[in-house]
Amino acid sequence: MNASPARCSACGADAVVGGVCGRCGTPSGEANRCPHCSAIARVEPKGSGASLTWVCGVCGGPRMPAGAGGEAAMTPLREAKASQSRAARARASFWLFAIMATFFTLVALAAWPAGLIVKLILLTLAITPTAFAVRARARAGRAKGDANEALDRAWLAAAEDVASHAKKGVTVAELASRLKIDPVKAEKLLTQLAVHERTRIDVDDDAEVRYSVAPELDTSRVRVDSTEDQFRALEEAELDEEQAKKLATPAFPRGSGR
Repeated sequence: MNASPARCSACGADAVVGGVCGRCGTPSGEANRCPHCSAIARVEPKGSGASLTWVCGVCGGPRMPAGAGGEAAMTPLREAKASQSRAARARASFWLFAIMATFFTLVALAAWPAGLIVKLILLTLAITPTAFAVRARARAGRAKGDANEALDRAWLAAAEDVASHAKKGVTVAELASRLKIDPVKAEKLLTQLAVHERTRIDVDDDAEVRYSVAPELDTSRVRVDSTEDQFRALEEAELDEEQAKKLATPAFPRGSGR
């Protein structure tokens, strides 16, 4: 990604921090490009406390502050946006069918003294939209769950990204400040990363708990070299065994004619 300019392109102030001008709030740089609408737009808070999230100021899609997480957070953010759209459509369908079910139920109650066939028709008209409403509500719940799961993966990617770029590791307070989230949520993210062994926990000289990402060891070459050595030793052993058999076998076995 391209680095954000030091000077704001809108007001010209040298107050750009994290790709956002501190004077006029104009965003800049690829880190502020929305993965949904592709616009370079600022992120805006949605919710409060532990439920605080950040969304695009243009399309309203879920975002990470200052593009934290990079490409690893892009895919789950897009998945979350798609799931949120499905949930919204399912909720709209639920309310539509719920209104229809209520209307036909009231009509059925008002016309209840009618004949048996009319009663059956009215009951069918009332039950059918009710069933569709229940189904739409279930779809909305599943879509919302998928969106929350994708957002959790995006936040974990962002937290891991911040920890990996901190030379001495990151504390809960530092992560909360960097991602602009509640300290409770920041601690939860770091704990999940540590549980899945994606970060390690250290205690510095000031008795502060720091989470850091250790560089991965490149063990592929060691494994490949070790395997090649084993195959080479096995082949040499087989050749030695064949040569030993040839030397031990007489040129003219007993009982053979000359």
